[in-house]
Amino acid sequence: MSHKTKNRTEKDPAAEQEWMLKERQLKAARAQQSVAAAVACPLCPEITAEVGVKVLTMKAPRETMSCMSAALVRRARTLIANDTWRTEFFAWLDAYWAAHHHGPTWRTLRTTEEIWPQDGSLVLRRAVLRTLPSSGHVDGTRVPYGLCVRRRK
Repeated sequence: MSHKTKNRTEKDPAAEQEWMLKERQLKAARAQQSVAAAVACPLCPEITAEVGVKVLTMKAPRETMSCMSAALVRRARTLIANDTWRTEFFAWLDAYWAAHHHGPTWRTLRTTEEIWPQDGSLVLRRAVLRTLPSSGHVDGTRVPYGLCVRRRK
């Protein structure tokens, strides 16, 4: 718990609960918007209304990096730190948003050959996608069809 959150909780637990409720409501609204955009997308006929409802009602799995070796995590971080790869990856992600008006699925990211280096095995791709959210370069990682490039303010 951060110092800021701790102080807010100690001062007014009711205000903290209200704040948390508003945060959950905002996240739910973002999820509904992104799923609605994916369902309405003519380029994604596989995302039907039924799929949208399923996505909105399923519990998101908690991914951990504990099953990845230290060497694999290093390789993933090295690729993420590569300015050329990152620029091409983010350009692809921006182009996907421009065409679809929603973010890609993690599966789409994993299987799109053009955004990965020649030696990008499926294991490395999974490691990169697990590591990418903590890099600070993307937003929307916990929102279905919400993955996008983080814009610095």
